[in-house]
Amino acid sequence: MLTSKGLRLRCARAVVCAALGFTATACGTAVSPTTGADRVAMDAVVDTGQREDVRPRADALAPYSCETPRDCESLPEPGLTRFGRAWSCINQRCTWEPRGGQNCRRTASGCIECDGQPPSCNDRCLTTIDPMSARMESSTCARDFFRSVASCVGSFVTLSDGPVCVLTDAGTGAPRYILSCGTCEVVFIAAP
Repeated sequence: MLTSKGLRLRCARAVVCAALGFTATACGTAVSPTTGADRVAMDAVVDTGQREDVRPRADALAPYSCETPRDCESLPEPGLTRFGRAWSCINQRCTWEPRGGQNCRRTASGCIECDGQPPSCNDRCLTTIDPMSARMESSTCARDFFRSVASCVGSFVTLSDGPVCVLTDAGTGAPRYILSCGTCEVVFIAAP
Protein backbone atom coordinates (compact mmCIF):
# COMPACT_ATOMS: atom_id res chain seq x y z
CA MET A 1 0.00 0.00 0.00
CA LEU A 2 1.32 3.43 -0.95
CA THR A 3 1.35 6.00 1.85
CA SER A 4 0.72 9.71 1.23
CA LYS A 5 4.45 10.34 1.77
CA GLY A 6 5.32 7.66 -0.79
CA LEU A 7 2.88 9.15 -3.27
CA ARG A 8 4.36 12.63 -2.78
CA LEU A 9 7.87 11.21 -3.35
CA ARG A 10 6.77 9.45 -6.54
CA CYS A 11 5.13 12.62 -7.86
CA ALA A 12 8.19 14.76 -7.04
CA ARG A 13 10.43 12.17 -8.65
CA ALA A 14 8.32 12.10 -11.82
CA VAL A 15 8.54 15.90 -12.14
CA VAL A 16 12.33 15.93 -11.70
CA CYS A 17 12.80 12.98 -14.04
CA ALA A 18 10.74 14.69 -16.73
CA ALA A 19 12.82 17.86 -16.30
CA LEU A 20 16.01 15.82 -16.78
CA GLY A 21 14.60 14.18 -19.89
CA PHE A 22 14.17 10.67 -18.46
CA THR A 23 11.31 8.46 -19.61
CA ALA A 24 9.05 7.04 -16.90
CA THR A 25 10.72 3.62 -17.23
CA ALA A 26 14.24 5.02 -17.26
CA CYS A 27 13.61 7.23 -14.26
CA GLY A 28 13.18 4.14 -12.14
CA THR A 29 16.78 3.19 -12.95
CA ALA A 30 18.25 6.36 -11.43
CA VAL A 31 20.23 5.21 -8.40
CA SER A 32 22.60 6.69 -5.91
CA PRO A 33 26.21 5.74 -6.59
CA THR A 34 26.83 5.21 -2.88
CA THR A 35 23.70 3.58 -1.49
CA GLY A 36 22.03 1.99 -4.50
CA ALA A 37 18.72 3.48 -3.38
CA ASP A 38 16.51 5.39 -5.79
CA ARG A 39 17.46 9.04 -5.72
CA VAL A 40 16.33 12.09 -7.60
CA ALA A 41 19.31 14.33 -8.20
CA MET A 42 20.82 16.38 -10.96
CA ASP A 43 23.69 13.90 -11.26
CA ALA A 44 21.51 10.78 -11.41
CA VAL A 45 23.48 7.64 -12.13
CA VAL A 46 21.74 5.22 -14.45
CA ASP A 47 21.76 1.46 -14.61
CA THR A 48 24.25 0.53 -17.32
CA GLY A 49 22.18 -2.54 -18.16
CA GLN A 50 19.32 -0.36 -19.41
CA ARG A 51 18.66 -0.87 -23.14
CA GLU A 52 17.32 2.56 -24.00
CA ASP A 53 19.45 5.70 -23.80
CA VAL A 54 18.50 7.19 -20.45
CA ARG A 55 21.36 9.64 -20.07
CA PRO A 56 20.37 13.18 -19.14
CA ARG A 57 20.39 15.79 -21.88
CA ALA A 58 23.63 17.78 -22.20
CA ASP A 59 22.04 20.62 -20.23
CA ALA A 60 21.60 18.28 -17.27
CA LEU A 61 25.39 18.34 -16.84
CA ALA A 62 24.96 21.89 -15.58
CA PRO A 63 21.31 22.85 -15.39
CA TYR A 64 22.14 26.30 -14.06
CA SER A 65 22.90 29.23 -16.36
CA CYS A 66 25.28 31.95 -15.23
CA GLU A 67 27.07 35.07 -16.35
CA THR A 68 29.52 35.12 -13.41
CA PRO A 69 30.45 32.68 -10.62
CA ARG A 70 28.35 34.80 -8.22
CA ASP A 71 25.25 33.60 -10.08
CA CYS A 72 26.04 30.10 -8.81
CA GLU A 73 26.67 30.92 -5.15
CA SER A 74 23.12 30.17 -3.99
CA LEU A 75 23.16 26.67 -5.49
CA PRO A 76 23.59 23.64 -3.25
CA GLU A 77 26.98 21.96 -3.29
CA PRO A 78 26.86 18.71 -5.24
CA GLY A 79 27.47 15.75 -2.97
CA LEU A 80 29.96 12.96 -3.44
CA THR A 81 32.76 14.98 -5.10
CA ARG A 82 36.29 14.39 -3.82
CA PHE A 83 38.00 17.46 -5.24
CA GLY A 84 35.29 20.02 -6.06
CA ARG A 85 35.52 23.08 -3.82
CA ALA A 86 33.50 25.92 -5.36
CA TRP A 87 31.38 27.05 -8.30
CA SER A 88 32.79 28.57 -11.49
CA CYS A 89 30.91 29.91 -14.49
CA ILE A 90 32.23 27.94 -17.47
CA ASN A 91 30.72 28.86 -20.83
CA GLN A 92 27.61 30.21 -19.06
CA ARG A 93 27.00 27.05 -17.01
CA CYS A 94 27.67 26.63 -13.30
CA THR A 95 30.46 24.11 -12.82
CA TRP A 96 31.56 22.68 -9.47
CA GLU A 97 35.35 22.36 -9.64
CA PRO A 98 38.56 22.39 -7.57
CA ARG A 99 39.62 25.99 -8.23
CA GLY A 100 36.23 27.67 -8.21
CA GLY A 101 35.56 31.32 -8.91
CA GLN A 102 36.57 31.15 -12.59
CA ASN A 103 34.54 32.96 -15.23
CA CYS A 104 35.39 31.46 -18.62
CA ARG A 105 33.71 31.34 -22.02
CA ARG A 106 34.34 29.99 -25.50
CA THR A 107 34.96 32.79 -28.01
CA ALA A 108 33.69 32.83 -31.59
CA SER A 109 37.15 31.68 -32.71
CA GLY A 110 36.97 28.63 -30.43
CA CYS A 111 39.41 29.89 -27.81
CA ILE A 112 38.62 29.69 -24.09
CA GLU A 113 38.86 33.08 -22.43
CA CYS A 114 38.85 33.51 -18.65
CA ASP A 115 38.67 36.83 -16.82
CA GLY A 116 42.13 38.24 -16.19
CA GLN A 117 43.99 35.59 -18.20
CA PRO A 118 45.20 35.36 -21.80
CA PRO A 119 42.91 33.20 -23.96
CA SER A 120 43.68 29.49 -24.42
CA CYS A 121 43.61 28.82 -28.15
CA ASN A 122 46.34 26.37 -29.06
CA ASP A 123 47.61 25.47 -25.60
CA ARG A 124 48.62 21.85 -25.17
CA CYS A 125 46.05 19.83 -23.25
CA LEU A 126 46.94 19.35 -19.59
CA THR A 127 47.01 15.57 -20.20
CA THR A 128 46.05 13.02 -22.81
CA ILE A 129 42.49 11.82 -22.39
CA ASP A 130 42.59 8.43 -24.04
CA PRO A 131 39.56 6.19 -23.39
CA MET A 132 41.69 3.10 -24.01
CA SER A 133 44.44 3.87 -21.49
CA ALA A 134 42.99 6.27 -18.90
CA ARG A 135 41.87 4.54 -15.71
CA MET A 136 38.79 6.04 -14.09
CA GLU A 137 38.93 6.06 -10.30
CA SER A 138 35.54 7.61 -9.60
CA SER A 139 32.69 9.42 -11.28
CA THR A 140 29.61 11.11 -9.88
CA CYS A 141 27.75 10.71 -13.21
CA ALA A 142 27.09 7.76 -15.48
CA ARG A 143 28.14 9.42 -18.73
CA ASP A 144 31.20 8.03 -20.55
CA PHE A 145 33.08 11.33 -20.59
CA PHE A 146 36.25 9.88 -22.13
CA ARG A 147 34.43 8.90 -25.30
CA SER A 148 32.61 12.27 -25.42
CA VAL A 149 35.73 14.44 -25.69
CA ALA A 150 35.73 16.53 -28.87
CA SER A 151 38.74 18.73 -28.04
CA CYS A 152 41.03 19.82 -25.25
CA VAL A 153 42.84 23.15 -25.01
CA GLY A 154 44.95 23.79 -21.93
CA SER A 155 42.76 22.84 -18.98
CA PHE A 156 39.43 23.01 -20.85
CA VAL A 157 37.72 20.04 -22.47
CA THR A 158 34.86 20.47 -24.93
CA LEU A 159 32.47 17.53 -25.17
CA SER A 160 31.05 16.39 -28.50
CA ASP A 161 27.59 17.72 -27.63
CA GLY A 162 28.87 21.17 -26.61
CA PRO A 163 29.49 21.49 -22.85
CA VAL A 164 32.87 22.85 -21.75
CA CYS A 165 34.49 21.09 -18.78
CA VAL A 166 37.46 21.97 -16.58
CA LEU A 167 40.48 19.66 -16.38
CA THR A 168 42.60 19.96 -13.23
CA ASP A 169 45.74 18.19 -12.00
CA ALA A 170 44.83 16.63 -8.63
CA GLY A 171 48.32 17.37 -7.27
CA THR A 172 48.57 13.99 -5.54
CA GLY A 173 51.95 12.97 -6.94
CA ALA A 174 50.35 10.48 -9.35
CA PRO A 175 49.17 11.38 -12.87
CA ARG A 176 45.68 11.91 -11.41
CA TYR A 177 43.28 14.41 -12.98
CA ILE A 178 39.82 15.75 -12.30
CA LEU A 179 37.36 16.44 -15.10
CA SER A 180 34.63 18.78 -13.82
CA CYS A 181 31.53 19.06 -16.00
CA GLY A 182 28.64 20.94 -14.44
CA THR A 183 27.86 19.00 -11.28
CA CYS A 184 29.78 15.90 -12.45
CA GLU A 185 33.29 15.03 -11.31
CA VAL A 186 35.40 12.34 -12.96
CA VAL A 187 38.70 11.41 -11.30
CA PHE A 188 41.11 9.42 -13.47
CA ILE A 189 44.70 8.29 -13.81
CA ALA A 190 46.23 9.22 -17.17
CA ALA A 191 48.45 6.82 -19.05
CA PRO A 192 52.17 7.56 -18.60
